[in-house]
Amino acid sequence: MKMKAEVFILCGGQGKRLGGKNKGLLTLCGKTFLEYLTEKFSKLGSVTVVGRKDEFSGLGVRAIDDETPGLGPMGGILTALKVASSDYILVLACDMPIFPVSAGKRLLEAASSFDADAAVIFTDRLTPIPGVYRKNLIELFEKSVKEGRLSLTRLVLNINAVLLHHRGFEGLRSVNTPQDYQMLVKTYHCEEAKDLP
Repeated sequence: MKMKAEVFILCGGQGKRLGGKNKGLLTLCGKTFLEYLTEKFSKLGSVTVVGRKDEFSGLGVRAIDDETPGLGPMGGILTALKVASSDYILVLACDMPIFPVSAGKRLLEAASSFDADAAVIFTDRLTPIPGVYRKNLIELFEKSVKEGRLSLTRLVLNINAVLLHHRGFEGLRSVNTPQDYQMLVKTYHCEEAKDLP
């Protein structure tokens, strides 16, 4: 099935465990995580970064401000759903630069095939990002945010969602700590590795 997608990369976190660095601006072999993700996923359709727009001005990526900063993924996805023009959106995290396009495509196809409101990956637990979300969820996201219910996992468990087993999905590990980053750049034999302890 050929499907033109709208892809949104959430990049509004504070990166506390990385000394306050914006994770999307970390580099892997000379490119930022955001550049990797944008280049790869533009094969599926338009790509937009959701976060603090001014932080990404020098990268040449399309970016929008998160309408509800500080509320985590729920706020970022709500912002994305509001600006999306298609029925489904693919939501990625900026700290997963090696998540493959083929996996994003599988999520989109699963949501569409089952006429679901979402499609996410299940490992030993539910992994709501990366995931696919339907535009008709806007009201539910708005209500949840307004009431302070910010657990994306809980929301997904209470809607018509397709859960795909993690087998066959690579690149699910996110970069949250200096050790995660060190492992990633050393795995890919990047130049940045020489500057790491």
